[in-house]
Amino acid sequence: MGLIINPYLSFASSGFNKSGIKFYFHFEESSGNIINAATTAAGYTNGLGDDADGVKRGDPTYQQTGKIDDAIEYDGTTDHFELGSGDGSDFKFLHDGTDFTIAFWLKRSDGTNELQGIFGTGEGGSTIGMALRLDGTNNKITAKIENGTGAASSINSSNSWIPDNTTTYYHYIITFEGSSQTWNIYRDNANNESNTSSLTVSSSNPSNLPQVGNEPDTGGVENLVGLIDELVVLTRIITADERAYLYNSGDGQLIAWLTSHLLTAW
Repeated sequence: MGLIINPYLSFASSGFNKSGIKFYFHFEESSGNIINAATTAAGYTNGLGDDADGVKRGDPTYQQTGKIDDAIEYDGTTDHFELGSGDGSDFKFLHDGTDFTIAFWLKRSDGTNELQGIFGTGEGGSTIGMALRLDGTNNKITAKIENGTGAASSINSSNSWIPDNTTTYYHYIITFEGSSQTWNIYRDNANNESNTSSLTVSSSNPSNLPQVGNEPDTGGVENLVGLIDELVVLTRIITADERAYLYNSGDGQLIAWLTSHLLTAW
């Protein structure tokens, strides 16, 4: 009789509920595509698994210093990852009035004044989608949902809210409550802006597949110049305790351990 460790199971931490998590990227890869950690086998019952893996575009730089272990750096030209495949129906929740939360660590690589895409399925013109971006002109973060008619539900943080700082990671959380169309933006577990707007949302598929390190746009938005770590997207509004758990007093924290500590007898 002995003990072995089962390396294939993953357990939810005590501080964060895995419910609603669609995709979760640690960015530990050394090359190629990025792998969605939110699989049903790992206990993410709502996870999209490999249906949300990200295909490399351009030449991002792997294994850079992240907030937790490694991160991937984007150089502002063509670097990004495109998630999923097919008609994009897995990602309608980002614009169809479903509650969602987007959380990630971000470190800028320069202080350029360009509009830079962080994540999303796109905006502008007749696009149906969601866009999250950095406005380098005023150092603020913006998010919006568009329904294909040019109308939008959106939020903008205060000016200078994204520090013009290329040495430090900051934690960002964006939430959208679909029934009231209420947005909230948090940096380092502190609320900055709330906004409620009205939009007739679309139930159609997004115009584009989601991108990390960019957001598809009809013009004027560049790719991100910076690093992203621990990106998680889910179909619910996370709690105050969960926001605090992810931020962890500035140290960051994983939602679940990648290797289980389950001991089984043989």
